[in-house]
Amino acid sequence: MREFKFRAWGANSRCMWPWEEIMELSIRSLAGEVGDFRYMQFTGFADMHGTEIYEGDIVKTARDGRQVVCEVRWGRDCAGFVLHRDNHGIYGSLSGSGTQSLEVIGHIYEAA
Repeated sequence: MREFKFRAWGANSRCMWPWEEIMELSIRSLAGEVGDFRYMQFTGFADMHGTEIYEGDIVKTARDGRQVVCEVRWGRDCAGFVLHRDNHGIYGSLSGSGTQSLEVIGHIYEAA
């Protein structure tokens, strides 16, 4: 069975929070003591280094000797996670066998 878990980017703290810490902060968050969170779901896959891949991650891979950088997104039309390239649309779907060629290099909030 697929493992369901999340992580969150803290807009005020400007850092990534693991799910376990988010759960501990939930009461304070409801009281307004903790800033706004951007939640990202675990895809169920890991990259070539064993790093877990989450929605919102930036990954790189190579095709025909060229480096390709994509964002991991939820594909509404295919009900699964996809690799999306800016200005090019969907690059491909995220599947277990294909993740061994991916490397997580960041996430969408690092440059924000």
